[in-house]
Amino acid sequence: MNKKTDYELAMAHKYVTVHGRKPAEGVTTTLSMLNKPALVWSAAEITARFTYETLTGGLLEDVADTVKPYAMVKNAMGEKVKAKEATLLDKFLHACRAEHKRRWDAKADLGSRVHDHALDWALGKEIEILEDEVAWMQCVEKFFVMYQPKFLYVEEVVVNPSPMGDDSLEYGGRFDAVVEIDGKTYLIDYKTGSPGYPVDKALQGAAYAHCEIAQYNESGDLVGTIPLPPLDELRTIYFNGTGDDPIVEDPLANTTLEEAYDCFINLKKARQWVKKVESAQSDL
Repeated sequence: MNKKTDYELAMAHKYVTVHGRKPAEGVTTTLSMLNKPALVWSAAEITARFTYETLTGGLLEDVADTVKPYAMVKNAMGEKVKAKEATLLDKFLHACRAEHKRRWDAKADLGSRVHDHALDWALGKEIEILEDEVAWMQCVEKFFVMYQPKFLYVEEVVVNPSPMGDDSLEYGGRFDAVVEIDGKTYLIDYKTGSPGYPVDKALQGAAYAHCEIAQYNESGDLVGTIPLPPLDELRTIYFNGTGDDPIVEDPLANTTLEEAYDCFINLKKARQWVKKVESAQSDL
């Protein structure tokens, strides 16, 4: 089996910050430490609505039949059994539990397609738009027309091999773009979800802003880095599926770049501590 190059690892969200080192965590992995309570409520609401719609529509058996015969489901005793051996209710509950994941996956797929189209548009590539993407891309078009961004960099890999002089805190990631708008230089991040989680956006932007752009040779080896251009501000661009104007937010509206970066580094340290403690527990 061929060893992946530094560039191939970066495309898999594993970032070599210095050639020869093991891959470091990405920014989004570090941010996974943050609690997102709204996701729990969202999953509960989806499950409740799906259950109500199924029962009122008389579709209980139809939904239960969507569970594959050899899928493992929990029975009334909490034991895992094959679906073909489970009751109708057990199979129905199994389907209900997974409904939020199915819907989130479908939403994530659409969001990824729109996100990729926006990046391709910035690069001048041809885009084939599917029916469910039309309204989203109308919103993307409005961003381009309203703000007339000049793209300096698009979806570049960035690395920081020694944050604050500590190699153990190394990390990498991929930003969406660096643009010039009305004489200012912005690091921008595209989102296809609803506005929210400003802490995530501030930490992510600050982390990227303290990186340099990775440079790879033809063999895919990391051979060096180049600095980002001086940044004036950060912006998060929220696209929507209604074709309305995009929402543009400043993730640092209530903080500073350096304050956000300090918090990101502390979050990395907290993640390292959690992994150390959990590793000790697993050795018992």
